[in-house]
Amino acid sequence: MNRVDINIFAARQAGCGCSCAKSCKATRTIMDDIQDLKNAIKEEGLVDKVASMKFINIFSPALEKYPQIFKLMSDETTQAPIVAFGEAVVTEGNVDIGQIINELKEI
Repeated sequence: MNRVDINIFAARQAGCGCSCAKSCKATRTIMDDIQDLKNAIKEEGLVDKVASMKFINIFSPALEKYPQIFKLMSDETTQAPIVAFGEAVVTEGNVDIGQIINELKEI
């Protein structure tokens, strides 16, 4: 069975996890979205398709380990948060749980 590494690239700050910095008025955090994603994966019985799930702060040096995502963020063509299977972008601008679940089901 194929398994994927789910990587969530976002800012670790209060707000939505997007790149809007302190101007964001959202009450949820990216960590809330990640927990909801974990719960949805369990509820759908897809845990066996996930090798790992990692949060990568887009403002940390760790982003450089993901050259394709680093390039997207550097070019400012993509909005955080980005959810990727490895470095293959699944969603951008939000954690779209429905889309992520659908992609996992196709694996």
